Amino acid sequence: VMLSMEDRKVYVGHILSLGAPTEVATIDQELHLVPIISGYRDKDRLEVVYTTDYAGLAVECPLYLKQENILSVTLYSEPVKVEFEKTRTRDRVSFRRKLAAGANQAKEQ
Repeated sequence: VMLSMEDRKVYVGHILSLGAPTEVATIDQELHLVPIISGYRDKDRLEVVYTTDYAGLAVECPLYLKQENILSVTLYSEPVKVEFEKTRTRDRVSFRRKLAAGANQAKEQ
């Protein structure tokens, strides 16, 4: 899953547990996650920027996250991420070419 947090941090990983209910609190106070990758959402565009890859660690390092700080939980797929990044890169290159072509036409006039 991919978790987006209130502080714009993003975690991708496997959920180990959702916490235990108590007499005072309801279930799901904490979420235990084994991270695969993490990063943050850009403050202006809210695009995810991945910064840390946990795949090379010899030991799993579970994170304990308060569910009240989680804004969203979505399914995560590496093939979808790769395809999305290809499309986004292609779109940016196309946009830059159109901008350059427009600038050249303005100079010619």
